[in-house]
Amino acid sequence: MDNKMSDAYYLKAHDNYPYEMSVVVENLGYALGCDEDHPGANTLMGQVMLDMSRLEEAEYYLERAIQSDLGYVDAFYRLCDLKITVGKYEDAHRIIDYAIKIDGANKFLLYRYRARTFESQGEFDLSIASLEQAIEHTYSDEDLTIVRDEVKRIKRKRKIVTWKGKQSYALV
Repeated sequence: MDNKMSDAYYLKAHDNYPYEMSVVVENLGYALGCDEDHPGANTLMGQVMLDMSRLEEAEYYLERAIQSDLGYVDAFYRLCDLKITVGKYEDAHRIIDYAIKIDGANKFLLYRYRARTFESQGEFDLSIASLEQAIEHTYSDEDLTIVRDEVKRIKRKRKIVTWKGKQSYALV
């Protein structure tokens, strides 16, 4: 319908997120009523559904955002986060593999998502390797500190999991 109207409603929703959720949901409804394929409105609605733990609806809106604009990277980030949260790791890997090729995508964030996916699968060495790739895309001391801390945490976790595995095995 009217792209300017859907943009106006989306921007009003975006400006009020997460403070005035009733205003956010109302304006997203209007934005999607004007343009059901609006990538920003679908992405934000997906995030609102995530916040409400309505995961299937969140997935619907985020996938719709991606279908309407394959270059709208924010939808990829949020959908990847959702897939990791619900344990759909292969889906998360596919999303990351696609999104990392998009011009302007935050490769630092995507490699961290990849590391989180591997960590969730118990693949600690691959997780650390992904974080090392993320370092190549850091442009601030804060980002570098985040990655260093995550690597340290994963190494500690790997030791604990390995130790617990040996202990459990020894008890059998």
